[in-house]
Amino acid sequence: MALALLRRRWPKGTSAEAAGQSLPLPPGAGAVGREVVDPVGSPMAGADVTVTALDTHRVVARGTTDPYGLFLATLPPASTAC
Repeated sequence: MALALLRRRWPKGTSAEAAGQSLPLPPGAGAVGREVVDPVGSPMAGADVTVTALDTHRVVARGTTDPYGLFLATLPPASTAC
């Protein structure tokens, strides 16, 4: 969590590649990253996040937002072709 405190934020709409950050993923895997905010738009630090598969409703990732309300998770490769 200490490294999360050192991370710089970039404007919304800026890709991770443009910000100089990348995340290598295995073939077929994916990633999801979101900022969790309250109704006023303030970041929610320490919010519990659960990512579920739409087709099976199984939990594929869980985590907690960092001090800036950011959440990032890698997702397993899909079991069926789309």
